[in-house]
Amino acid sequence: MHKYQFNTNITALVSSFLKDRAQCVKYGDQKSSYIESNVGAPQGTKLGPILWLIYSNDLAVPGFEHIKYADDVTFYTTVTSNLESSAIADENSMLLNAEKSELMNTCLNYKYNYSDVVVVDDALIQPNAFTKFLGIFIDDKLSFNKHIDTLVTKCNTQLFLMRKLKSIGLDSDGLRTFYLSNIRPIICYASPAWFSLIGDTNCERLEQLQRSASKIIMPDHDYEDRLGMLRIPYLSSFLFDSSYSHFTKILNDESHPLYSRLSFNSNRTSSRAKQVFRPKRCRTTKRSNSFFNYFMTYHDNGLVYRT
Repeated sequence: MHKYQFNTNITALVSSFLKDRAQCVKYGDQKSSYIESNVGAPQGTKLGPILWLIYSNDLAVPGFEHIKYADDVTFYTTVTSNLESSAIADENSMLLNAEKSELMNTCLNYKYNYSDVVVVDDALIQPNAFTKFLGIFIDDKLSFNKHIDTLVTKCNTQLFLMRKLKSIGLDSDGLRTFYLSNIRPIICYASPAWFSLIGDTNCERLEQLQRSASKIIMPDHDYEDRLGMLRIPYLSSFLFDSSYSHFTKILNDESHPLYSRLSFNSNRTSSRAKQVFRPKRCRTTKRSNSFFNYFMTYHDNGLVYRT
């Protein structure tokens, strides 16, 4: 608070509020002995969230990038040599949890595969083939095979339940609602992050989930007819539309945190051809199929997505 130039009297008052606190545990008529608490703020106070924002406002470390989502903060950096100590701990008086630290080589060229362990605060971190980040499995080749495997497993469980519901008499409208509320959301979770990067095989695996669900509802019709009667688009089209909708949301909001990732065209010649964007040249297919490059190219060319 002193660093942010709060009034000294207010700083002293808050300091007094946080110091010399004790806590115990009470269960029924029994109460433990008191111990002094020298960290944190009392739960449920109006000051708690404000003090946390002040404390975490400078949560940045030289050499590390960070991503914040709600109460989840992830630091990441490119590793080229052993990390003998935690810079995060040094900068913010916070301890880096080595058990929650992941090491993954995402270089697409096997020649430069990095397989050495990394040392963080005397803990060894072994390289992994994939890591889970905010519910998405990211693998070292950016194929999202592990993520699709997980989606298929989860959805097959829901399809089993869907068959049970039909066997006890749930009608087609109820089964359709079950699919739209319990299965498709599992598939579509955070789809802009991975949809443009998955291959045709994985795309077909996801489509097969919807094909199976629609067959449970209407087993006597072919897939295209079932989709028409159920008023459901092809899953691949739905995923594409959801991802493109997210792209246009970013495009139409200059205050969006990802707006700076858009590369607008400043070339007068190509601008006459209504080329709004100028995507960076990519040396790999993976890079060209990444979210921003993929949809900037789509937006410029006015292509029609085909299922």
